[in-house]
Amino acid sequence: ETAAPALLAMTGNDAPVDWVLVELRDPNTPKNRVAAMAGLLQRDGDVVDAASGSRTLTLEDVAAGQYYVTLRHRNHLGVTTAAPLNLSTTIASVDFTLAATATLGSNARLVSGTTALMWAGDANSSDSVIANGPSNDINVVLGKVLTAPANTLANSNFRLAGYFPSDLNMDGVSVFSGPSNDINLLLGNVLLHPANTAFAANFIINGSTPK
Repeated sequence: ETAAPALLAMTGNDAPVDWVLVELRDPNTPKNRVAAMAGLLQRDGDVVDAASGSRTLTLEDVAAGQYYVTLRHRNHLGVTTAAPLNLSTTIASVDFTLAATATLGSNARLVSGTTALMWAGDANSSDSVIANGPSNDINVVLGKVLTAPANTLANSNFRLAGYFPSDLNMDGVSVFSGPSNDINLLLGNVLLHPANTAFAANFIINGSTPK
């Protein structure tokens, strides 16, 4: 997919935040992906067609029927509907921001009030969020910041501007330490996860999308 320049120039609630991947998965074997398309995530939470800006996404050459719907992002844990949905030329709405929208897995999203959010912090695309221990995501952010060509002094508080998976809070800057750093978001998600009753820093948030 290619984004229309006019959509990239949008401001306000319709401003593009990032790309996401929308997938349809087999109703009997949900780890099998049937079709997928990239969409643009807007500031208000809508996922729109990158070419037209339409909130209706059309996946070509897919037969009408039942499919699981999955939403994935580069540094967040993906989410999948709890059951297959009937999809056809009749428009079906899936709102993963609603806490009432059932999803596969336990605590597959961070629920704040009535709003459900994808878990942030998967900097190494391992389908997990890990603060301490093997394959942790904190070291990915630190490594990206320390090895940035412009960070000639190898400062851990260097602010690396750009489009990188290490930008966990999606403000356009990867920061390991100091104001607006990305580590506090990751660590907060791990420590305050509903299943982390011991508040352990080495607790692992595993993704819930079948694989």
